[in-house]
Amino acid sequence: MDNHQKEMLLTAPRLPARLNLEEAGILLGFLLPEMEAVLRAGLLKDAILGKPALNGRKLVSRDVILNLCSDKNWLHKATLTVANHWKMRNGADHVNRHKIAA
Repeated sequence: MDNHQKEMLLTAPRLPARLNLEEAGILLGFLLPEMEAVLRAGLLKDAILGKPALNGRKLVSRDVILNLCSDKNWLHKATLTVANHWKMRNGADHVNRHKIAA
């Protein structure tokens, strides 16, 4: 999603009822890979619509996402999850780079 599309989403007078993970991430302040980590941690289970396949497109409820935007406890958990995701990923990248160099 380019900057113009992000700006349109953030300034829309009415958001669509269903959002994809990238759109929900924009509203919550997370990048798409971070939203995927939050999803894997089960923090979006109340927001997911339908029963998507494991590798299928995930759509979430606008109303649930907007409620999460003002839920400090949820935002704290999600932020810790994202921090752990990057810590694990960067640690794995660091280990893999050393294995390749050896």
